[in-house]
Amino acid sequence: WAQAHSANPRAQHAAGRAMLCATLVTQPLAQAIVGDMATDVDGAALLTCRAAGRAGVGLVTLAVPESLQPLFAAKVVEATTMALPEDDVEEVDPEPALARILDHEHDAIVVGPGLRPGLATTELVRELIAAPGDDAAPIVLDAEALRSIATMDGWWLGDRRPAVLTPHAGEFARLRAGSGHE
Repeated sequence: WAQAHSANPRAQHAAGRAMLCATLVTQPLAQAIVGDMATDVDGAALLTCRAAGRAGVGLVTLAVPESLQPLFAAKVVEATTMALPEDDVEEVDPEPALARILDHEHDAIVVGPGLRPGLATTELVRELIAAPGDDAAPIVLDAEALRSIATMDGWWLGDRRPAVLTPHAGEFARLRAGSGHE
């Protein structure tokens, strides 16, 4: 059995490969990692990684700012980590980060848990939901990614990758208000 499946590169991760983008994590997350606590909202990236692994995803990659990557690499044993380039103010630089994310092989992308509000976040989310082709991996939008798309006019129009939105009531109200429908 092992020989038959080892020839297939996808057999190593037959349950799928997920990319979790917690790209603009706030400083308390670094403190939570060092302090071995994942109970704060900032621990959302850690909790999402663990949930993906427990749900059966074969390979989870956590994309984080390069300055925090060593902390995550030591803490998240369920996932591999990817360092994303940062700009002068230590936020993820959307353009090179997008290139690195899209260059990585994955079957789905989760974006939102652990993100920090800001223009860089909004730009990265905007670029991630845009469809780079017919075979674009689906994306799950949660938390701050939902807040970001609520500020974008007509984000649902045009070519975009398949998406699953996971809003709670407040996030749904923000999305609805942003759509111009009452």
